[in-house]
Amino acid sequence: MRSASIAAACSAALAVAFCGSAATATAQVPFTDDAGRSVVLPARIDRVFAAGAPAELLLYTLAPEKLPGRNNVPSSAALELCTVVA
Repeated sequence: MRSASIAAACSAALAVAFCGSAATATAQVPFTDDAGRSVVLPARIDRVFAAGAPAELLLYTLAPEKLPGRNNVPSSAALELCTVVA
């Protein structure tokens, strides 16, 4: 019984840590992809890691503040066209 309550407390702590606060932990949006898989997403998404170079370029163009890191190293010619996002 005690291990179950510890596991529940740890799960709640992780949910709060990943979502930011207890209030945002309950704000979730169901999402179903084209393959029919369903997941529940947080209502507010702060960071998005791109799956590949084309997605990274699109994300960098549309919302560079949401890009937490890079998954490829652009050429020096491409780097000259990039601005630094603070």
